[in-house]
Amino acid sequence: MEELIIAALLADPDVSALVGNKVYPGRVPQGVLPPAIVFNTVASVPEYADGGEIGLTESSIQIDCWAETYGEAKRISRAVSKLLSGKWFTTGDVEFQFVLQDSARDLSTDSIRVNQTDYFHRAMLEFTVWHSPAP
Repeated sequence: MEELIIAALLADPDVSALVGNKVYPGRVPQGVLPPAIVFNTVASVPEYADGGEIGLTESSIQIDCWAETYGEAKRISRAVSKLLSGKWFTTGDVEFQFVLQDSARDLSTDSIRVNQTDYFHRAMLEFTVWHSPAP
């Protein structure tokens, strides 16, 4: 699931126009400057019914949009939201049955620093994703 969402972000013309190919799982690699997107799975649990697992998984994901300016971070977050929020689609071997945006936040900017004076802006998005193997 994670690799397919990263691929969707990289393939989207609105997102790639803002960050190029800088979409990373986990964290921004050392030495890479924003703009960039960082993708993390916060939690992932299978759904159950009386007979056990039903083949549907609910995942919580976090997407951090990093940029040199507040406005640029917000433009990236809006492009990501436009791509994913409220969508359902099949890509690769995964059916994304629904993607729900849970929150959007602006957070402190001290997590990425090049030196003592360079701070960057972060807009964080949280989504709930229901996905299953494609039929």
